[in-house]
Amino acid sequence: MLGFADFGQLAQIIIAKWDHFKDVVPTQHWLKQRMDEMEKARNFIAHNRMLLPSEFQRLYMYIADWNRAIGL
Repeated sequence: MLGFADFGQLAQIIIAKWDHFKDVVPTQHWLKQRMDEMEKARNFIAHNRMLLPSEFQRLYMYIADWNRAIGL
């Protein structure tokens, strides 16, 4: 079923099943904020637009935050 989900729906799915993720993800607000930012970058790339260097840096920062939060 996840194969049919859009990137933008992933945060909603995680929040709907929060009991499974609450020990890994800091807060629902934290999750939503990062996923919204990553979705903006994803939409630029999906519509054949280049990301600015500052957008790459921001995306890298959010991915690093995500990796720290889940222990990678």
